[in-house]
Amino acid sequence: MKKESKKRKKNYIKNVFSIYSVWETIQITSVLIIVIGLIDWYDMPSTRIDFNNFTIGIVILFGVFIVTTIKRLYLQEILEIVAINAIELWVCVGIVFSMGYFVFVAILNILETYKIYILCLMFFLLVMIFFVRKWRYEKADTKADEYKGNTIDLKELYEGKISSLDEILLLDESEVDYDLMERHSIINHLYNTLCNCKPQKRFVISLEGKWGVGKSTILRNVKRMIQEQQKDIVVVDDFDPWTYGTEESIVENFFCCLLNNNDLKINTLEMRNSVSVLSKAVIASAEKSDWFERTFLKEKTVEESKKQINEYLRLCGKKIVIFIDNLDRINDEKILFLFKLIGNVLDFDRMIFVVSFDPEVVRNILETQSNIGYNYLEKIIQMQIRVPENDKDVLANVVQVCTMNLLNRYGLSQEKIGDYKLFAEDICDSIKDIREYKRVVNSIIVKVVNNKSYLSRRDLLIIEYIKMKNFSLYQTIYKNRSYFISEDKMYDQEMYLTTFRKEEHEKKVKNFLEKLFDNEENRKYQKMLARVFPYINRFCNKSGYTGVKTLTREQIEKSRGIASAKYFPLYFCDTENELSILGGSIEKYIKEINNNKGDVEKGIKNILNGLGSKVHKEILEVLQLYIPEINKNKLLNFPSRYFQIKPE
Repeated sequence: MKKESKKRKKNYIKNVFSIYSVWETIQITSVLIIVIGLIDWYDMPSTRIDFNNFTIGIVILFGVFIVTTIKRLYLQEILEIVAINAIELWVCVGIVFSMGYFVFVAILNILETYKIYILCLMFFLLVMIFFVRKWRYEKADTKADEYKGNTIDLKELYEGKISSLDEILLLDESEVDYDLMERHSIINHLYNTLCNCKPQKRFVISLEGKWGVGKSTILRNVKRMIQEQQKDIVVVDDFDPWTYGTEESIVENFFCCLLNNNDLKINTLEMRNSVSVLSKAVIASAEKSDWFERTFLKEKTVEESKKQINEYLRLCGKKIVIFIDNLDRINDEKILFLFKLIGNVLDFDRMIFVVSFDPEVVRNILETQSNIGYNYLEKIIQMQIRVPENDKDVLANVVQVCTMNLLNRYGLSQEKIGDYKLFAEDICDSIKDIREYKRVVNSIIVKVVNNKSYLSRRDLLIIEYIKMKNFSLYQTIYKNRSYFISEDKMYDQEMYLTTFRKEEHEKKVKNFLEKLFDNEENRKYQKMLARVFPYINRFCNKSGYTGVKTLTREQIEKSRGIASAKYFPLYFCDTENELSILGGSIEKYIKEINNNKGDVEKGIKNILNGLGSKVHKEILEVLQLYIPEINKNKLLNFPSRYFQIKPE
């Protein structure tokens, strides 16, 4: 990181002129020298202006105008901006002007002492401003390098190339040129087609598939391979039609991408004129050529312009491949326009278009909104490549490997990782693509891993996942707690009453769950919910849906699970209560005494004194559950008067 920073600092001047070109600086400076030089040569201020009171008043008003204009242009704010901006341009212009004007007036033999003083003062003042700006820029640049991001690429996580974490970590959604979903056959097929295809005319390839199946990743891999291995193919990939609002801007930016491509080297005035004629014809613009084009360039027809562009592209000796991704993101009416543009206007020789889109979205637009059948595309597209849906096994492997690597880097115990492993297995049935998994990691897994509550992490994961994926089911669970809570009912008055009508309640639970899981969308989460709710687990077993192991009453209590009336509301409100706090405190206490880090007698007294007397009974009941986990050598010192400890 430091090496990169030093490199940028050495290239500060280069960075300035990459934004404001040297030719632009020279052009502005030349105009200023000529204009001011002529004024100076003819001595216009003193010979043309009569310095009376009226003139002085005009000068004062002009000065006020200049000051207010500077204020309106927010010059002070611009000066405070550290990044390279117009200040650099005008400072460079001023430095070059002061030197150039000195030479200019010396050649004209009108160099006088006061002019030397003014030009020298101007030069040194601007040089000082330049170096102050440079110093501020480098200082800010160094400070910016100290910023450490906590977003990583999925491939880094998959390969385990991240160190241990002591802070939140998120997955990045930036464009990538690698493939984790084993799309090698499609990537190689498209790459080989583009390398070996030698069309005489325009050739269009469509890459079709649903959102999330990896079309963009396939295109980026192919582009990378071409740029690395095929020097005779020019890739144009910076044309994104969905970022432009109007048909005019789509046409203008397409030709702009073509002209500005360094590999084509066709950015000439003649070509720009031809492009201008063709662009205006496409968008039916009444705008005329500017005076320079009308004076020095021949007036061309559309056909002549198109022929000239085609000849330039043909003789450049390279095959041109234009990638257009996310075609289905643009406005409905623009999709048809773009296909017509590709089919009729942009039919240049040796040019290959690769367009990516969701066929169902485009079909719906063409058939319902444009009143044109999907068969219309058959006239334009010569080759179709369909991208199948993601392989469930491959996706499941990526999900599980990434989840385990993430948890290992957080330093979680194997016991806690086990809860996440089951969760990773469960979500594989409902996650459709990599992008969705990234959202699950950023929105749920990272949140739960960094959660400081004492609730069950596994239960938190499941209920948060359902909240994200099926909010209606989430609300149903919260509003109908009597059909989900199976433990510690005495802590909820409504739930406690159901214990007196057990058979009636069980029948209601069965009817409710049958109706709930009759919904196909809810049924996707049945297995997941059966892990944490014994009622649902029993319902699954009776309905033939087996293979899911739920928790026992003791396990629910020890993990402070959602199926307990003590903790159920906490999972929906992101809060804690005395019961969850005492459970977490006891769990921590047991670990400390097993690791010889705490005093047995003192630790339990601290717990009893730290919580109110109304929960002392619960403290002792929970401690009773942890007796089997206490090391045998600690049992002898454990305050047995509080418990019923059976000797071996």
